[in-house]
Amino acid sequence: MLSKIIRHRKLFKYCLEALFDLIICKYLVLYVPFRKYSKKFGYVHCETFHENMQAANDFISAIQCALRLVPPLLPWYSQCLDQAMAAQRMLKRRGLQNTLYFGMKHEQDHSFGAHAWVRCGNRWVVGYHSQIDYIIVCTYACL
Repeated sequence: MLSKIIRHRKLFKYCLEALFDLIICKYLVLYVPFRKYSKKFGYVHCETFHENMQAANDFISAIQCALRLVPPLLPWYSQCLDQAMAAQRMLKRRGLQNTLYFGMKHEQDHSFGAHAWVRCGNRWVVGYHSQIDYIIVCTYACL
């Protein structure tokens, strides 16, 4: 994995950015109350349009790839919230509208599971899987 990052100069830039953002996001999740940093996510209970982002496909693909390659190299487990926040920061930096989703589901053992994922236009950037059965409880539109 590390060799793939080093070989591709353009991907290397995105991976460094992802590393930086994942470190910041992990710090926020661990040490800052959610209500303090959630204001930076965008407009609460809103979504962006499901439009075709053809012009931004290269950016979105590079961000997806970086956020797939970097987390396994970290000395800690990077959860879906860390990755979703990092993806949103990277997309926002490029002026791309995106939506951060928070979902919950009832587990078999009567506990609750939570998940976060990001969509940019009509593409899912991180965290979304087709078999996802989470109920969306909150969205943040970053315009």
